[in-house]
Amino acid sequence: MLDKFTAEGQQMMETHELRVSPMALLEIEYLNEKGVVTVTPDTLFAELAQTIGLAVCTIPFAMVSRAAFSLAWTRDPFDRLIVAQARVNEEPLLSKDLLIRQNYLHAVW
Repeated sequence: MLDKFTAEGQQMMETHELRVSPMALLEIEYLNEKGVVTVTPDTLFAELAQTIGLAVCTIPFAMVSRAAFSLAWTRDPFDRLIVAQARVNEEPLLSKDLLIRQNYLHAVW
């Protein structure tokens, strides 16, 4: 599974605590409901928590949403909140999304 990531992304996963934004889990649910993905967020999270130690980020939503105000480079509320969560944490973000990587300097794939 790790071979899908760049060397930089693999290095980041090895050197940082792995946390997921609750908004990312909501986005997976949304995509599941639309039929774009077949996995539920609970199933995916449980598997990743067990295999790579993924945890849910617990930063208060009010802080994250306030940080998202300045992210006018996208109209996607999921992307804004996911990037804001990383910014509040002052941590890198693992994302395949090119627009995110172009606008958040600490995003890698």
